[in-house]
Amino acid sequence: MLAALAGGRALPAGELARRAGVQPATASVHLTDRGQHLVKRLDIDLAALRASRRVFARSCVDWSDRRIHLAGALPAAITSVFIARGWLSDAPGRCLHVAERFDDKIDEWLAT
Repeated sequence: MLAALAGGRALPAGELARRAGVQPATASVHLTDRGQHLVKRLDIDLAALRASRRVFARSCVDWSDRRIHLAGALPAAITSVFIARGWLSDAPGRCLHVAERFDDKIDEWLAT
């Protein structure tokens, strides 16, 4: 569904489900259901991602902590937005500090 939204167009939930190859009920689990013509869009400018040679998104094992995380242009863009909104901030080393009510802020962002 994220790849479908990467084009910058708002799409109805049914279309997101079709493009993801899942049943509409499955897609609705991942979306806040606000009516029959639910529309979701990312408020991130993803145009730069399409021009980049960077991988869109993939799993990666961190070289220092040996923990799996999401890597690539999409998670980098989302992280940049979270930092710009003050939801994440730099911490010592390669870490990020998570703001209070981070989960609530994410929920509110996704519900709009």
